[in-house]
Amino acid sequence: MTNQSFDDFVNQRSKASEKSEIDWTAKLEAWKRDLSIFHEKVESFLKSYIESGKLTLTKRSIDLREEYIGSYEVDALDIILGDTKITLTPIGTNLIGAKGRVDMKGPRGTVKFVLVPKDSSGPKISIQVRIQGEDAPTKEEIKPITDWEWKISTPPPRINYIELEEESFQTALMEVANG
Repeated sequence: MTNQSFDDFVNQRSKASEKSEIDWTAKLEAWKRDLSIFHEKVESFLKSYIESGKLTLTKRSIDLREEYIGSYEVDALDIILGDTKITLTPIGTNLIGAKGRVDMKGPRGTVKFVLVPKDSSGPKISIQVRIQGEDAPTKEEIKPITDWEWKISTPPPRINYIELEEESFQTALMEVANG
């Protein structure tokens, strides 16, 4: 004789795990495509300076390791401007609050670029309070995000996202190079 409650419990958990299954290979491929788009933007922002020989932009392969995804190779960018080297290093895709992140580091600091929902102006935090004995509040329908965009993230505690455009990128570059 089987315990019906236990059968129901096992069946419910099995279905829940099937729903939340993540295709990590697809996520990695999407991340690499998103990173390629970022690199194309950077190159377009600096194109006239590269063509005139005032700065150089080079790609180099780096190894990243992320939980569930494992080890993989992606390209990092190095910008050489005079005797200053600025690096654009991918951090990863398996993050809280963003689909991807790239850090731009120079002698005077770091600027973070994040891949976030296109319409977002900063991180959103949602809190629910539940009092013991009361029914759980209904969960809001979570809409899947389809439009992602690279933005500049300001430092904490008040994080805001700045649109990634030629002028904002060049300002960030000057900031990390002490321009």
